[in-house]
Amino acid sequence: MDTVLEYDNDLDNTSFPNDSIEYDNTFDYESQNNVNVLYRLILVLICLSGAVGNGVVIRLLGFHIKKNPFIIYILNLAVADLGVLVSATFHAVNFLLIFHYGFRITYALFMALFLLTYSTSQFLLTAISIDRGLKGNTAHPPYGKP
Repeated sequence: MDTVLEYDNDLDNTSFPNDSIEYDNTFDYESQNNVNVLYRLILVLICLSGAVGNGVVIRLLGFHIKKNPFIIYILNLAVADLGVLVSATFHAVNFLLIFHYGFRITYALFMALFLLTYSTSQFLLTAISIDRGLKGNTAHPPYGKP
């Protein structure tokens, strides 16, 4: 029992191999801000390219293709996804404007738009899945007409 207590007391006087290394615990906020700006710029580019793609889908489904219930679901989903992309783009631009110019755009409006359109997209995906699942269980198999 005495040897265990003696061992614990020896640890207080022991030096470890890395004790002589001095660490610089300062955080480089400038490089972190540069990473955030780069991230937001990439996000804006991705959102803008997605918005162009959704615009093409909306134009084709809205004006050039014969409409049926499934096409209307997909058209509504494309509009909701366009809303998500636009609100995410505005959120990223809002961050860039605050970071560079100290200018603040209404954050609550963009967050509300994002949450509304994102929820709508999720609900539409659920409705499409239910609709396709119910149609697949009727007289026609899912791979085509008999």
